Order: sequence, then structure tokens, then C-alpha cells
Amino acid sequence: MIRSLVLFTHVVGVLALFVGLGLEWIGLDGVQRSTTRAEALPWLRLIAIVPRLFGTALSSYRASTSVRVSASLGMTGCARRTARCC
Repeated sequence: MIRSLVLFTHVVGVLALFVGLGLEWIGLDGVQRSTTRAEALPWLRLIAIVPRLFGTALSSYRASTSVRVSASLGMTGCARRTARCC
């Protein structure tokens, strides 16, 4: 049960990370296509919001779940040696 929950939250975290990267990519493309400052301002606001939403908290959350997933799937070598290692 806990393994399924951790795997699910890890997959959701990875998908959210790619949504953040996509929003940043769209924002940068909009800035590049802008010809005036007024056209670029909404895109710059989007670029400024993305790191706050998908930045440090999401990365640290995804990293912590990836450690748990790799340990539960036996990718660290820890699960093969002892059951109490992780």
C-alpha cells in the first residue's frame, strides 16, 4: 500500500515538473516573439511565477520520493542486502 502511494506521488511530482518546464518554455517563446515591452510583460509575469510554483519545493519533494521509490524497487542495492537498511 505505501509503495503504491509513494510511486503515485512520485509520478505526480514528475508530471508537475514537466508542466512547470512547459510553462516556462511557453513563456520564453512568448517573450521572444514579442516586439514591444507591453507585449512581453504578461509573458515575463508567467516566467516569474513558474519558479515559485514549481521550484524548490517540488524538486525537493520529487527527490525525496525518488529515493524511496528506488529503495523499494531495489535499485540502490540496499534492499538486496538487508531489509532494515532503508
